[in-house]
Amino acid sequence: MNLEAQIELITVPQEFTRLCNAVLTAEHGDDFLPIDDDRADHGNDGYRKSTRQVFAVHCFKRIQKQAITDEIRRKVLGDLGKAKTLKEQGLWEIDAWTFLANYPMPEEIGREAVALGAKCGIDASWLGPSFLASALQRHSDVRELFPTLQANEIAEQLDGLRDALDEPQPEAPSRVPRTLEEKQALLAVRPPGWEYLLFAGCLYLGKQELGLKWRDHELPPYSPKRSLDSIGEATDYLNGEFNRVNGLIEAMMRVFPQEVQDQAFGTPGEPGDPISIEHFATRIIQTYGELLDWAASLRAVTPPDVLIPAFEIAARMADQPLLEVREFVDNAVREMDRVPSFAASHSEEEEPLTIELELKLTIDEDVSAEFHRRLKRAKRKLRWGF
Repeated sequence: MNLEAQIELITVPQEFTRLCNAVLTAEHGDDFLPIDDDRADHGNDGYRKSTRQVFAVHCFKRIQKQAITDEIRRKVLGDLGKAKTLKEQGLWEIDAWTFLANYPMPEEIGREAVALGAKCGIDASWLGPSFLASALQRHSDVRELFPTLQANEIAEQLDGLRDALDEPQPEAPSRVPRTLEEKQALLAVRPPGWEYLLFAGCLYLGKQELGLKWRDHELPPYSPKRSLDSIGEATDYLNGEFNRVNGLIEAMMRVFPQEVQDQAFGTPGEPGDPISIEHFATRIIQTYGELLDWAASLRAVTPPDVLIPAFEIAARMADQPLLEVREFVDNAVREMDRVPSFAASHSEEEEPLTIELELKLTIDEDVSAEFHRRLKRAKRKLRWGF
């Protein structure tokens, strides 16, 4: 299966948006501004400054829907209408609009989009999977950020080598993969339970990749400080940071509903989807990394003297959630390591293997209480001077 065909099979909107952002950044550099897809974007998924160009990104959650013309028309014209509103309200300077999807654009919808764009002074266009595949070929460093696509490509090449040289099939690892090579072999062979091995392997590799950040969290290095000169500025900053960390956790928990897990791992008797599995694991690791960054950003701030104690303890409020993610990853690897040996010896008459994993992020009550005590102490100093 070639790269273009693999892109057409993507059914996870967040993963497709990540792919588009990576490609457009590689193509245009700082001229392209990606827009956070987990928040309301009003039809603007990305913006190119030099051409005043808005990008709208879309993929269907089910492959068969790509052939439904009415749904495509509704999405294309709806997003173009949003761009028209953004322009009319003066929120963005817009001269061009591009619809970026992993399916072809029907000719009649293309005509409608061009005509609608012309009426409001917007040059409408669209790009499809062939553009993304071509860009990934030009930017090998971007292609490496999407190991599932890379693994499928490697698996196809291995199939060709086996046909030509009569080589044996790669041997799947007998444990959760700890290296990219083991992960690629797992995806090539896909033994029983491969979905769970892949999930734990992605968690393991992601945690390892952030190892240095974790060490910096344990032993914070010196870093240039950002000064907050007033009490109001410092308290506004703290409020914003706590809102941000709540948003990070809420975004991560969106991948845990049962229907999302079924899409990733497959319902009983059905195979899983490697892209969805990797997205599931990546969202957890991404939140872990962002929590590390969050704590580091608080430590890099110098507030007014009276609030220094509160800022110092605030950064520690990330400690328990970080440990809970690390424990979840370690438990997942330990439990999923049992899958290959169980699958090899299990008979239909025996009880199935049961693995229970739960990730719940909490704040240490003692740290939270100490933070509030320090805030009260700061308030008392400001009011009474002691």
